[in-house]
Amino acid sequence: MRIALVVALLFSACARSDEETIVVHGDSTAIGSRIPRTEKVWNLVPSLDSTRWFNQLGRPVVNDGVKGAFMTHVRDRIVADAGHRSATTIIYDQINPEENVKDYLEVLTEAVGTLRTQKFLIMPQVPDSYTRDEGFNMASRKMRPLVDAEVIKRWPNNTLSSVETIALYRDLGNPETRADGSHRNARGQRIEAKYIRHWLDTKGW
Repeated sequence: MRIALVVALLFSACARSDEETIVVHGDSTAIGSRIPRTEKVWNLVPSLDSTRWFNQLGRPVVNDGVKGAFMTHVRDRIVADAGHRSATTIIYDQINPEENVKDYLEVLTEAVGTLRTQKFLIMPQVPDSYTRDEGFNMASRKMRPLVDAEVIKRWPNNTLSSVETIALYRDLGNPETRADGSHRNARGQRIEAKYIRHWLDTKGW
């Protein structure tokens, strides 16, 4: 009887843990990669890096992000990760210059369609922040607002609102929030974590 009770309690605890787990899919934006050479050692153990945005959500996180991923890669990894399809999911991916809006959205729709939960967040396409000494890719710059608009249209309850997106972009517009033009430093990732955690808390997820 006591053994059965212990097993039941352990099972209950594991079930609660699974329900609380957040799964992250995407590219280097999802991973929150460290860019300076002196900090790159943390890229070997991102789960132990307190500066990563996903480690500031106050919840267990499984990060499945892949540096340089295309949306086809993100979709394939979501399909392969059958064990987490019911978990709260965050998709944080930036469209690449080699992709196009139509195909990107079609593949994103396929990826979302494999989830077994309505508790998912598709993060906006955060613009790059460049200094005068750096170039930027006009293709990505033009496509990102189109992706944002369509994501809000298709999944209005699963992405930041237009007002929230504008505020996020404003707060991340300062070059001091960036490790380079595309990636956020510790300050920028604190900002990302604040917005994401607030959005999840508002949803009760």
